[in-house]
Amino acid sequence: MIFDELIILVANFQLLAVWKHVLRSKQMASTENIVYTLLFSALTSHLFAIRQLVLLGFDIDAKAITRLLLEYVDLFHLLFEKPELCVEFHQAQSLTEANKFWHKYVSKGKLRSHVDAAMKKAFEGADQDFEQFRAWRQQELQVLSGVSHASFMGAYLSAANGGYYRREGSGAFGNIDLISIRTLRIAVVSIGEFLLVNGKRDFIRDLRFNAHADVSFAVEYIYGRQKFVIDLLLYVFEKEGGAKLRMPRQRRAKKTSLSLRTS
Repeated sequence: MIFDELIILVANFQLLAVWKHVLRSKQMASTENIVYTLLFSALTSHLFAIRQLVLLGFDIDAKAITRLLLEYVDLFHLLFEKPELCVEFHQAQSLTEANKFWHKYVSKGKLRSHVDAAMKKAFEGADQDFEQFRAWRQQELQVLSGVSHASFMGAYLSAANGGYYRREGSGAFGNIDLISIRTLRIAVVSIGEFLLVNGKRDFIRDLRFNAHADVSFAVEYIYGRQKFVIDLLLYVFEKEGGAKLRMPRQRRAKKTSLSLRTS
């Protein structure tokens, strides 16, 4: 249910962005808006792909897409923090230029320093919780990387998928397994991290305004769901003991000293 809520919210932001900056725009959209719209498209596509692969019983393949999803999330963080890089990203349309951009800004964990800084700012005063979150995320990323490349364990798990339920047949042909919860969880946390930090960015906020009358009701519904999804994520982050992930709840009363700032 939580994963589907995230898909719906991200997909709706993508549709609003396309509607505003492509279909309804009377002038050429800015490079920033083009880039952000396409990145929302990538997030939406990968989330749907992960969901389908998990339901079909191909967890290793879902993990490979999840690894790519995490990279897009980190890239989105970076381009929100440094919008001036949108032009360089937009111009990197050949394989050579894309490679240069990748090695300059993305490879070898370069993006995470920007994301971690944004997370620490958003969750001010929760240093211990943040360090637990970062350690857990790094561990999950290592798992994703380990099976996303050609390896013995990747091949073994492709064949063994479905073993938790003692189902007959080979996982090579698709076999749903409880282990996919781990795949879905890191995807949820990654998108949740993105929404918590960037939910009030100008690009996302401005999609709400100047909406065509035909979609105005839908727009208000989407932004109403945004608050629900973020509250749901905060609850999950607080209660997720299995992943050692404990995030502070959004401040609701004067007694609470921790606050969430999304900017």
